[in-house]
Amino acid sequence: MKKSIYSLVLHDEVVARLDRMAARRGLSRSALADEVLAQHVAFVTQSARLSALAVAIAASLDRDGNLSFALHELGGALELCASLGVKYSPTVKYMIIPDGEAYTLTVTLRTQSRKLARDITRFFELWTHIERAYGRASGGEWHSCAMTRTLELTHDAGGDEVRQAETILGYICAADKAMRAYFSSLGDMQAAVRLMEAALLDYLRQDSEKRTL
Repeated sequence: MKKSIYSLVLHDEVVARLDRMAARRGLSRSALADEVLAQHVAFVTQSARLSALAVAIAASLDRDGNLSFALHELGGALELCASLGVKYSPTVKYMIIPDGEAYTLTVTLRTQSRKLARDITRFFELWTHIERAYGRASGGEWHSCAMTRTLELTHDAGGDEVRQAETILGYICAADKAMRAYFSSLGDMQAAVRLMEAALLDYLRQDSEKRTL
């Protein structure tokens, strides 16, 4: 969302109180003023949208004890982290960033191991090809140890943070499941691809069922 610089005449005490509130929350004066004014005129900012999404994702993680993701709310983004469970215990990071009515998801794994870097990059390439075969992978790109996706939300889920959280978390869980299947089957690439495809199809089926509810 575009932002511009405006000049406002405010009472000194209003600004002083605004600064104290901003300091307590770790925000700038402008960020807090933008938030307060947006609430007053019933406008949902990207920051408020992201905070609501974080609450919904956290609730989903709490409800399902089988999901082993750590959730962090960063400036302008959400980050989900999970240990991959292979040699060196690398951490996979899923960064969620608002992009208009959609979200951009960036998945990364940092490692000093050249073999692991090659393997994870190969996974991202295969996963992208499998998604494209089923008409998915919107905005899909991959490069060394990273991939990006544009997660488009259905119209009925657009204003519902709970449905958004289910859609986003569902995709992340599918990618995580496929990644673990891939690394457990590195000696048999055909089996790895079948398991990855099964993870995607399971996600697509569940996503389709939720849309019809």
